[in-house]
Amino acid sequence: MRVFPDRTLAARATADALVDALRRRLAIAERAALAVSGGTTPAPTFELLAGTALPWARVDVTLTDERDVAVEHAASNEGMLRRTLLTDQAAEAQFIPLEDAALAAMPTPFAAALLGMGEDGHFASIFPDAAERSALLDVENPRACCEVRTAASPHPRRTLTLSRLLASDSIILLAFGEAKRSVLEQPGDRPVAALLAQTRTPVHVFWAA
Repeated sequence: MRVFPDRTLAARATADALVDALRRRLAIAERAALAVSGGTTPAPTFELLAGTALPWARVDVTLTDERDVAVEHAASNEGMLRRTLLTDQAAEAQFIPLEDAALAAMPTPFAAALLGMGEDGHFASIFPDAAERSALLDVENPRACCEVRTAASPHPRRTLTLSRLLASDSIILLAFGEAKRSVLEQPGDRPVAALLAQTRTPVHVFWAA
């Protein structure tokens, strides 16, 4: 876990790490792919990324999870992404929806996956109460994404599976607040425990109060 003195510095370090990951992948491949979370936590990181000089036309961007709402809806992660990341220089990046066929056409592995985490230990839309939890956390699951229903959300959701997330050069988990630090330090049987315990893909935790 990298601990930052404030959220602004954490957002900058996260943006820098994602840029480095994209550059490394683009140095050895024609295209690079990035999977990112929604919510409010990564928005400052996305705004920093958007103004970064990269060959964005060679970058595919998808979401780690999404709610089943119109893109104009306030709860839409795609809508948030289009307002914060897919602007400025990054407007040339290709957005890929969370659909099996579209995901199958993306470059593998992801250059990086950016995750957030809830105080209940969920990441992406892999919630503690999800009926599909075991399959979603199965590192051998052949599915890239699945539908999820949870009492934590009024909307049906779609999420990348852990197996697909692990098909990444690296994973960054960005989290803010003391409650989330406590979960990260003692995850118990929460979903995030499976992410932190696996040894297939390095997970870098960036945290600030």
